[in-house]
Amino acid sequence: PLGYTLESENVSEHVEHLGVNQSKQEKLKEVSEMRSGVFAALPLAGVSIFIMAWEILGTYSIVPAMSETLYEFFHHLLPIFATFIFVTIGKPYVVGVYRFFRYGKANMDTLIGLGTLVAFIYSFIISAFDKVLAPYLNVDYTYYDVVIVVITFIALGKYLEAKSKIKTGDAIEKLF
Repeated sequence: PLGYTLESENVSEHVEHLGVNQSKQEKLKEVSEMRSGVFAALPLAGVSIFIMAWEILGTYSIVPAMSETLYEFFHHLLPIFATFIFVTIGKPYVVGVYRFFRYGKANMDTLIGLGTLVAFIYSFIISAFDKVLAPYLNVDYTYYDVVIVVITFIALGKYLEAKSKIKTGDAIEKLF
């Protein structure tokens, strides 16, 4: 069937995803892990945004263009950043893609994972085979920076959501 169903496995999977059966300690531990991952990724996203802005503004001569040495340095650094992001906070999104291909069930994590994984793989192929692909593709642009920024900000949003859910739960407990 297309869309949502009321099968028990779908309901239990959704309940598990929402953390309904988690104790408060488990939720606090999960939020703490999310916090450390997000705060490790935010500086990398900041550097990526800086590099993107410099390239764009340099293209229009608003700021001086990046030197070739600096350009090469940053474009060798961004794949390392993107790989780190995928290994640390991007793991649930890659797992979402795996679940989609294995079970045929998609959610928001699947969409984010698919988009960022394709951008990462495309950028890696362009980086690894730029000399071979140059006659056929524009090898000047990679999308590592997009991967870093998208995953970091989605993870930041999920962290803030989880944190607010805990505060809301505490407020409800105090009311009772």
